[in-house]
Amino acid sequence: MPSVSRDAAGRPRTPLWNWRRQLAGNLLPMALAAVPMAEGLRIALRTGDTTGAALHWVAGSCVVAWLGANFFGLAGNGSLRREVGRSIPHPRTAWFVGHAPSGSWGLLDPHEDVGFLYWTEDRIVYSGERNQVVLPRGSVRRVRFRANPHTWALLGGWVSVEGTVDGRAARMLVEPRERPTLLGNFLAARRLIRELRLWAAGQGARPTSAVSR
Repeated sequence: MPSVSRDAAGRPRTPLWNWRRQLAGNLLPMALAAVPMAEGLRIALRTGDTTGAALHWVAGSCVVAWLGANFFGLAGNGSLRREVGRSIPHPRTAWFVGHAPSGSWGLLDPHEDVGFLYWTEDRIVYSGERNQVVLPRGSVRRVRFRANPHTWALLGGWVSVEGTVDGRAARMLVEPRERPTLLGNFLAARRLIRELRLWAAGQGARPTSAVSR
């Protein structure tokens, strides 16, 4: 099996990626979308007409919700990265990512944990606040995209590193958090997949990053 540890020694006792931070990324887009939604409902109740202006306001709320999720869904991500980076040793070129164990389902956010992803000549490592996962390169069979709740809005998804360790299926699910927007990270995930496929094929070993530092 892959090397997996939870609440590892040296990790912060109180996670920085807590429910307050997770909730903030959901509340702001919802609050923004609620304004045109409320106006559409007000017009519909006043006029009895659910088409025309009322429908336009409701449709507008969906657009606002998408924009709000994209631009504010990662509110505070920059400061979170800096704070987590001070407590978790990692290479300078590591990717800052969200992570979830295979089969888990976060109530507030797809990312159960946040931390850093990097790889060497013989292994890939996720080192987070709660979890640490290590997969030998020789065990990796493929790197692919997998859907998560961000995918429903066309704003993200998992980078899935999959293989077999000791005869059992192993999977590492991460999603980039390098960019300030969800869409930016969705695009960065394509680069990460390409880099990891080259690494798994033995055509590259140095860690890389979605942004220059």
